[in-house]
Amino acid sequence: MKLNKKSIIITLLLTGLYSFTFSQNKELLKNQFDFAQETKGFLEGFNQNLGQNDFEYHSLRRDITESLLTRSSDGLMAIEWETQPVPENYKEKNASFVWLAAIDLTDKTNRFDVFVNDIKKFEIISSKKTEWEIESNDGGKLKFLMFSKDQHGDAHGYMLLSAPNEWITPGKPLKIKIVGQSNNENTWIIVYKAKDNISYLSNASQYETWMDVSCEPQKGAYTFKVEAPAYMVGSPIEIEFGGTQAKLVLKEHNGEATASAIFENFSNHHLLIRDGKNRIIDIEDIEQETSKQIILAKSLLKIESSKKEDVINISSRRIYTPNTVKNLLGLVQSDLSISTIYLMNSSHQDIAWMDSPEKCVLERDTMLITPLINSLEEKPYLRFDLEDALMIKEYIERHPEKRELIGQLLNNGTLSCGSTFIQPYEEMYSGEALARQFYLGAKWLKDEFDYKADTYWNVDVPGRTLQMPQIMKKAGTNYMMISRHERGIFYWESPDGSSVLTFSPGHYYDGFVPLQKDFFEAAEYIASSTLDWEKYFSSNTNQPIIPILSSADMSPVHDYSPIINQWESIKDLETSPGEIVLAKLPKFKIVTSSEFMKAFETAATNIPSIKGERPAVWLYIHGPGHQKAIKASRHGDIMLTMAEKFATMDALAQNSFAYYPQQRLHNAWEAKIFPDHGWGGKYGHITDDLFRRKFEFAQSEAKQIIENATKSLAGNIKTKENAGTPIVVFNSLSWDRDDIIQCTLQFDKGKVIDFTIQDANNKTVAYQKEKTERYADNTLKSVDISFIANDIPSLGYATFYARPVQIKSKEKENMHDHSFENDFYMLEFSDGGLSSIYDKELEVELLNTEKFKGGEVFTMKSEGNGAGEFDDVQKPSMEDFDKASNYPSKWELVSNGPVFTSYKMRQKIRHAVVEETITIYNFIKKIDFEVELLNWEGVLYREYRMAMPLNMENAQVAYEVPYGVAEVGKDEIDGAAGERYLTPAADIHPRGIENWIGASNGEFGVTLSSSVAVADYIDPTDNPVDYTILQPLLLASRKSCHWIGNEYLQTGNHYFFFSLTSHQPGWQNGFRFGKQANEKLVTVVNPPHFKKAYLPEINSFFSLDTENAIVSAIKKSDDDDAIVIRLYDMLGEKSNLNLKLDSNLNIDKAFHTSLIEDNLFQQPNFENIIPINLESYSIETFRIFINNNMTKKE
Repeated sequence: MKLNKKSIIITLLLTGLYSFTFSQNKELLKNQFDFAQETKGFLEGFNQNLGQNDFEYHSLRRDITESLLTRSSDGLMAIEWETQPVPENYKEKNASFVWLAAIDLTDKTNRFDVFVNDIKKFEIISSKKTEWEIESNDGGKLKFLMFSKDQHGDAHGYMLLSAPNEWITPGKPLKIKIVGQSNNENTWIIVYKAKDNISYLSNASQYETWMDVSCEPQKGAYTFKVEAPAYMVGSPIEIEFGGTQAKLVLKEHNGEATASAIFENFSNHHLLIRDGKNRIIDIEDIEQETSKQIILAKSLLKIESSKKEDVINISSRRIYTPNTVKNLLGLVQSDLSISTIYLMNSSHQDIAWMDSPEKCVLERDTMLITPLINSLEEKPYLRFDLEDALMIKEYIERHPEKRELIGQLLNNGTLSCGSTFIQPYEEMYSGEALARQFYLGAKWLKDEFDYKADTYWNVDVPGRTLQMPQIMKKAGTNYMMISRHERGIFYWESPDGSSVLTFSPGHYYDGFVPLQKDFFEAAEYIASSTLDWEKYFSSNTNQPIIPILSSADMSPVHDYSPIINQWESIKDLETSPGEIVLAKLPKFKIVTSSEFMKAFETAATNIPSIKGERPAVWLYIHGPGHQKAIKASRHGDIMLTMAEKFATMDALAQNSFAYYPQQRLHNAWEAKIFPDHGWGGKYGHITDDLFRRKFEFAQSEAKQIIENATKSLAGNIKTKENAGTPIVVFNSLSWDRDDIIQCTLQFDKGKVIDFTIQDANNKTVAYQKEKTERYADNTLKSVDISFIANDIPSLGYATFYARPVQIKSKEKENMHDHSFENDFYMLEFSDGGLSSIYDKELEVELLNTEKFKGGEVFTMKSEGNGAGEFDDVQKPSMEDFDKASNYPSKWELVSNGPVFTSYKMRQKIRHAVVEETITIYNFIKKIDFEVELLNWEGVLYREYRMAMPLNMENAQVAYEVPYGVAEVGKDEIDGAAGERYLTPAADIHPRGIENWIGASNGEFGVTLSSSVAVADYIDPTDNPVDYTILQPLLLASRKSCHWIGNEYLQTGNHYFFFSLTSHQPGWQNGFRFGKQANEKLVTVVNPPHFKKAYLPEINSFFSLDTENAIVSAIKKSDDDDAIVIRLYDMLGEKSNLNLKLDSNLNIDKAFHTSLIEDNLFQQPNFENIIPINLESYSIETFRIFINNNMTKKE
């Protein structure tokens, strides 16, 4: 036998794992052969893509997945391409084209327009039909033929176009476009980017065949009867049995090609039958039943034989697969032939989406984890990754008796678990909420099972927030498993330089699908995907590591031993008959993700790095698509950290953590970070309601804890006697601040005619009354007041007094005007909003109102879904566009006083009523916009935004992200994420934001705080302007991407709040304003006065001596009575700062810890000061043990 490196033959013996329905294959082969004959002389129907909506999906052909996708959704999802050019000398009446396609078989009636050279020629109507033909008015024909259905019941086949002579120009291609008409449905048509259909069909018709052989031994001889497809009539075949050969010609009989032969002289029972291409049957011993597969040079051969009552029946099928051998040969001849394939097995799990939350918990138990545990016990060679800790927590709550076994499986390495509580939308949560993912994930797993989780799984969400690698790294998580990103492995860096090794399989389904098919498809995938990893290793790497991930939604554990055994039994390869080369292929190892990551990092020599934010694409699902839920989420994020800070201050004031609400805070945080990325879906209304209730519970708990802690603290303040009603103002932020406070004062009858507000130093403070109520004797009963509280200490408080006076103060007269001026701004009111905001300090006009007014609400059509397979954020359109300035607005002066002035207007626009109140403050540079969207009718596919059009070209837009700031065009990853996500990251908009978004140029900057989670900065309307328009997205009534998912209508009233300031250029001059506008001062009026009150009237419990750092958390340690403080650098400035505690809080010792409070090293300290070297953009956590002298203070 001749050896040749260019050839391959692979023989595999199976054990009955795969069976083949030869009767179905016979019909398919006949249809394919007939179709190949029919399309001889046709032209290729696809040659070049001209449009968008690229997609990847399985097809009739194993080698083709790249495609174009159109749906009957918004009427805009078009696909467009060119055919092969019509030959110059083409003289036929019609030109016929063929292309590979798939269609959604559905009972729903949806329409697709088909354009040829920009002229509509056909209309496809969706149905359950698997074959149809439609005609144009001028003689064109479009036809679809189905060859098979896939696992989803969708039709795969070919489309044929007959184009009249009038449509064609010799030498030119046709341009074809298909677009689904707008019907709010997901019904689809796919066109594949296959340019070789004609040659492929021709080759397939020659290589693909079937053969049935019956053999009956009689008196020492064997009689063989052969049947083959009718199209083989007249073809010669060669039969070799036991060393004796016979040449036959197939003849027609009963509609098939047949032949027969008798062998009397033979030395063994080896049967070999060949046609003009290659073997059709090859069995070593026909007396032995077998199921066998052989990989030939350009085809795959499947053979089954059985014996019944001395009659031997053999069936075979030869399939044309030109790339399988090519890929295997490429692997054999590469440096990766000595590699090890690390096979990982997982199951992607949303909390719900596939069904209701309760049903999914049940299915995770019965369909995944219980069978998984049984399999791991029975087959200890298996490995499995659970994506997050919630899955284990749910399971042991249902099966407490399995707790010990789960711990054993985790610690012996057969089971792995991701290091977060759930798999979140990262930009939806605050930095602290993301940190708590690791508290309730990795820390819980360590405390519960003594297991170290070192891998973060989040394979479904196409988005990464800027600081996530640092959050992971400092929580002890070194590895990240993602998908919906270009296939590869790389270090993902945060701005501080922290990085985690990150693996993407492309899409998490990519490995799972081919591994569920027959071995040949699995082998082709393994070989082709393996070659992608060659670039990571040098030629002298001893043992390269190749990853394959098997994961799918709700997929159970799989034992791939049969595939592995078949793969590792491959010994030699053939590219043409008789041309053989020995084959050395990679071995397999079944591993967990952590084991793979560690091995790959050790073996690889060329691991690249990427750095920056990957802006999220699925923003609508958790932002404007669930406005009230996300509003509660944002409040919960802020208020829970406030609750921890004030509860810690109160515990310090009492010198005891006995009343620290640790369990309440734990429960609140668990509820707060429970909602994952699986909003909507099947029974999505149940899931969405659960998620919202979780957020609202967390918010409610935080509010009560804040009230309890601040009241207790205020009661311990030694206030002045006879100074009036104390008003204690608390500041949860780590800088001294001036800000507005609003509170209600109540008085006894006959006591107070009027009052002044004074600070602790007896300085009078201007205030403004609202909603005054008096007794019959004209004394005050209650009054709402507002004043600017100045110099409220960092993480502390200041005391003010409402001191009674006997003379009634004069109220400022209300003035009605369409303009306003104070020391900071001049404003002009007009239809829909503000026509001008002039900054008197900076001497600049802030707004450009040629298209929108400042603060104007507008609405657009917003067709799309929350999350799906789109590669960019689905944008709104101009259908039924409306805006408040389309109507005359009546601005009413509703409040006017020494502290602020407020104007209000009410305006009906399409499908809702807008009420907007604009408030301007006299002592701080701030304008508030309160927007109420009332009587919203809940019309599907509408969107509302508020516009802030800036007089600013070439603006640098920036927005807050968890633990940092992202600048548009600077802080994103380079280029596009890849896989199906082809829009460059810098061009993706709108963006998920935390507390604020802002813009700057060389003249000035503007910061806009926001109560919503998503904001844009690019004009979304037709003829967009080139200046920046900041746009918080208020509300969008879209639909779940699940095919029977819920609609996000959100009918009713909605409330929003925004604050604006202007400043010197640079977001650095506005970020504090943006945070404190949402994290408001807390007031306690007339607190209970404790007998042994000892705290001073003004105090700071914690402070920093630098402006670049922010304290994000102060809390009791989870494990002892130490205090945990977390802070981060906001400005990218390395600094040597001092963290100062109240002078009565002497530090016993301090430790620099991980994000989840594991001690790293002891931190130097001096009395009540900890000096800290804070690196640029770093997040640092400290555990502090205190000798508390506060209660001893007289």
